[in-house]
Amino acid sequence: MNTFGLATQEAEGPWYELYLAALQDAGALPDSAADPSHFVTRGEMAEMIWRIVAPSGVAEESASSSSAISQVAYTPLPFEFPMGEGWQDRWGLLTVDIPPMYRTTRTTKIEAASWYEEVSTENVEPRHDDEIFDTYFRIHIPKGSYDPVEAKQHHKPAGGVNLYATGNIEPTRRLYLQYYVRFPKNFDFTKTGILPSLGGGLAGSEYGVFGAGDFPTVLSWDSRGHLSMFISGRDRMAYASDPFPTDGEWHKIDLFLEVNTVDPIHLNGIIKLSMDDELLIYSERAGIRSGADDLVEGVAFNVIFGAARSLTSPSIDQYVDIAKVRIGQYPFSD
Repeated sequence: MNTFGLATQEAEGPWYELYLAALQDAGALPDSAADPSHFVTRGEMAEMIWRIVAPSGVAEESASSSSAISQVAYTPLPFEFPMGEGWQDRWGLLTVDIPPMYRTTRTTKIEAASWYEEVSTENVEPRHDDEIFDTYFRIHIPKGSYDPVEAKQHHKPAGGVNLYATGNIEPTRRLYLQYYVRFPKNFDFTKTGILPSLGGGLAGSEYGVFGAGDFPTVLSWDSRGHLSMFISGRDRMAYASDPFPTDGEWHKIDLFLEVNTVDPIHLNGIIKLSMDDELLIYSERAGIRSGADDLVEGVAFNVIFGAARSLTSPSIDQYVDIAKVRIGQYPFSD
């Protein structure tokens, strides 16, 4: 197979050489795709499309600042996300600029990327009134509010939070996430919702190819309060057998993610979810990514009521408390 998936005999002859030359003359052919024997990657193909259709000067500007993560020095691990005053400046919050040309195409990856078009923390309240944790976040989900993406699109009040927090760490093949979550005793689990999890493949976008390998893991609860895990845009992976306790107490969440190998793609990624040191979900056959550059980048800090694009809102004021969010290369022992 050649660069564009054609059989070898189909790519022989002057037409194919002229085709590649025309792309190269137009500045649309990446150096890595110039060899007819090279099989083009998803990112390279998207880059070529971007170079061809982008308005004059836009592609060049995107190329000069292509990577959403451009760190001189990465934050060492383990790292605990601060929750005190000025916390936003240290979370490495990522925003994604979706070019207008992509907005008419409603794909799963574009929708996932649209969660992080802007940073909005209006529903995040740092608090200092707990006996266990010095500081924690109370995520407010007011009555009649919707998840921030739907609220923006439909001009509705926003509830909860959607943040992509890299912590300015170096993208990695494997990462541990730990945090504590507390639901009030009267929390309404009659609708689905989403809690913080790990994400990747979004920050290294190039030439407008945002989220080419986006793979946020989604930790959600269902209408019975049972936790479940899935990769955005793919089949649900597993359910926990017991509902989440609404006892007004803190509960520890541990999530481990190791991406699968690629070239060729193997279904050997690992996802492990525990609550209060009890294993809830485990898979070592997960197909998490499809590109070698798609790595785990940080925390998809999402706390929303209802599923994405569900236009679901709570019937009473709700909140979820989150504390001690930290990431590292190894399991946390304390």
